Amino acid sequence: MHSLALFHALWLHFLGQCSWLLLCGAAHPLALQSVAVLSDPSTPWHPTVSSVHLRFKDQFDNLEKHTQWGIDILEKYIKFVKERTDIELSYAKQLRNLSKKYQPKKNSKEEEEYKYTACKAFLSTLNEMNDYAGQHEVISENMTSQITVDLMRYVQELKQERKSNFHDGRKAQQHIETCWKQLESSKRRFERDCKEADRAQQYFEKMDADINVTKADVEKARQQAQLRHQMAEDSKADYSSILQRFNQEQWEYYHTHIPNIFQKIQEMEERRIVRIGESMKTYAEVDRQVIPIIGKCLDGIVKAAESIDQKNDSQLVVEAYKSGFEPPGDIEFEDYTQPMKRTVSENSLSSSKEGKPELKFGGKSRGKLWPFIKKNKSPKQQKEPLSHRFNEFMTSKPKIHCFRSLKRGARQQAQLRHQMAEDSKADYSSILQRFNQEQWEYYHTHIPNIFQKIQEMEERRIVRIGESMKTYAEVDRQVIPIIGKCLDGIVKAAESIDQKNDSQLVVEAYKSGFEPPGDIEFEDYTQPMKRTVSENSLSSSKEGKPELKFGGKSRGKLWPFIKKNKSPKQQKEPLSHRFNEFMTSKPKIHCFRSLKRGGATPEDFSNLPPEQRRKKLQQKVDDLNKEIQKETDQRDAITKMKDVYLKNPQMGDPASLDHKLAEVTQNIERLRLETQKFEAWLAEVEGRLPARSEQARRQSGMYDGQTHQTVTNCAQDRESPDGSYTEEQSQESELKVLATDFDDEFDDEEPLPAIGTCKALYTFEGQNEGTISVVEGETLSVIEEDKGDGWTRIRRNEDEEGYVPTSYVEVYLDKNAKGAKTYI
Repeated sequence: MHSLALFHALWLHFLGQCSWLLLCGAAHPLALQSVAVLSDPSTPWHPTVSSVHLRFKDQFDNLEKHTQWGIDILEKYIKFVKERTDIELSYAKQLRNLSKKYQPKKNSKEEEEYKYTACKAFLSTLNEMNDYAGQHEVISENMTSQITVDLMRYVQELKQERKSNFHDGRKAQQHIETCWKQLESSKRRFERDCKEADRAQQYFEKMDADINVTKADVEKARQQAQLRHQMAEDSKADYSSILQRFNQEQWEYYHTHIPNIFQKIQEMEERRIVRIGESMKTYAEVDRQVIPIIGKCLDGIVKAAESIDQKNDSQLVVEAYKSGFEPPGDIEFEDYTQPMKRTVSENSLSSSKEGKPELKFGGKSRGKLWPFIKKNKSPKQQKEPLSHRFNEFMTSKPKIHCFRSLKRGARQQAQLRHQMAEDSKADYSSILQRFNQEQWEYYHTHIPNIFQKIQEMEERRIVRIGESMKTYAEVDRQVIPIIGKCLDGIVKAAESIDQKNDSQLVVEAYKSGFEPPGDIEFEDYTQPMKRTVSENSLSSSKEGKPELKFGGKSRGKLWPFIKKNKSPKQQKEPLSHRFNEFMTSKPKIHCFRSLKRGGATPEDFSNLPPEQRRKKLQQKVDDLNKEIQKETDQRDAITKMKDVYLKNPQMGDPASLDHKLAEVTQNIERLRLETQKFEAWLAEVEGRLPARSEQARRQSGMYDGQTHQTVTNCAQDRESPDGSYTEEQSQESELKVLATDFDDEFDDEEPLPAIGTCKALYTFEGQNEGTISVVEGETLSVIEEDKGDGWTRIRRNEDEEGYVPTSYVEVYLDKNAKGAKTYI
């Protein structure tokens, strides 16, 4: 938010140049005091320039702090963008390292693997991610060049401009304070010269009335009185000139210089707010610019995923690992019965030729040996065929007699072995057929099926890799619209920045409710002197020179708050003297300093300007209402728990809750009294109640017992109706003022005529000097209308008169009276 727009505009409100500021009422951004907007008619202010400038300085300091806060916000945003650029750089670096980590190494086995389409797609993904990282580097570079560097340069320019504007403001402030000091000096000199002239005139009259004084001494006294009178006239002219010049300077200060400075500060602050909005738009635009390129990177990843061909990869695997061999054929039957058939004679083994057909299984040639007889034996070691050895044995004469005995057993043994061979042959043939069948199924069914499954598994894996790559890109792509919406939100937020509204918010936060001071009236200290000078003593004062009237009060009017029945020693000095006396008063200076430093704050916030006071009181009332609601809820909960205990005594003792319930009830009552007290003060500020009643004052006193005595004194001081400060009860801190002799002469003059009547709307107890007490409904005479200071002079029974707040009475002026009008 921002604040300076309405500060200048509020000044233009007083110049009649800006109508939309009426939303702020008559509030002024500076803490200027004015009787026109006082919240308590019983405590009017007659502001001096010192007090006005003091409050203005407070608000000027607030503006300085606020503009510094604005620069801090800008620097905070710069820091935010800078940290974002660091994050983008770090993210880009990590992406590049990730891509580099999975790149294939040159001259390695990994490089050969990238002939497959899946690996090629992964390599393309890595390359696209490298480009993706480059876009984040672009984001970082663009944010640095277009936002960070630019804003840092602008901040330096802004600081210089701010320094210059506030330097001009303080320079103008010092100038008006210097003019005020000159005015005070000329005013004191004028007052001193008037007193000297008055004393000289009295001395001359005393000498003139004394018959024992020589004529020369009388003439000398007359000349001295004339000289003092002339000096007073010169001081009066000088004071009048300086006063006119000061009023002009003050008018230019509040209506020209300060508005111009505020206008510059406003423009500076609005430019800062606009620049923040533009930077936010740039922030979003930099991000948005890389979105199409990031989309192309994702398209590249999708394209690489779609280029994966699982069939081609399978074919590459087949080409890489195929052996070139064909599956083996059926194994042929090896018939080991051929040698046996060839060597056995018909008469020796006739039983083998009894018509049984011999099986032919496509066996090997007749000369094939038994399966486990080695063919490479040496001739000496080679075993002769059994038939040959048997024939030798049969033809051997020494052994022939044994043959006959063994012939029958051998034949039986041979038949048995032959039968065993036939059985083995049948078994071998069956197993061979089954093996050939199993081998054919193994090579033509089982293994192809297994390889088919492995191939399908691998192809699914390759397809899944491609789908994962697409998902990888799609996940990134899905957030692009959301990122776009986020960027749109940033742009929308930047476009929603309203520097005028921010200025309005700051004005609402800092406005005081006071108006700029008007022209300071001319205080004519020559009135007593002119009243006592005889016509024949100072004829030079009647040379037809018109007396200057600077908006001063009528000749017969007393000083605003001096009672007619006072003794001469009780006459009151002008307001400016009393203010200066207050400023230097030791018993009170600590109170003022504590307020200036922001020390202990009065409970009713009466040290704050009206608008700020209203906000503080409203906030206090809201807080008290919340506490009351909280205590009420707690009381209800305790009451319900007590009812439960009464119905179910075993759950607890109801009497144990009485103390807590009484405590909560007491807290509620205390908070309600507090709320009523603050609501009364709030109503007083808002104008619903004209002033705090005595009951409210007594009620607040019950809660003010703990308040620091200094704060109490300060609050009492501010409630003085004469615009200065109430005298304290102690003798040490009472402000006594010196008196002059011309008050008695005023008392002897005819009373001012009544110019109308008034009816008291409210009871007013005139406890302060110069005021008069009235009762609601009482009718009194008006002898002097409100001059713009918020007070009306009235009379009761021709012998008692004083001032009452204009808002406390309804005035009816006579139609023939000058400037007749009704005040309510």
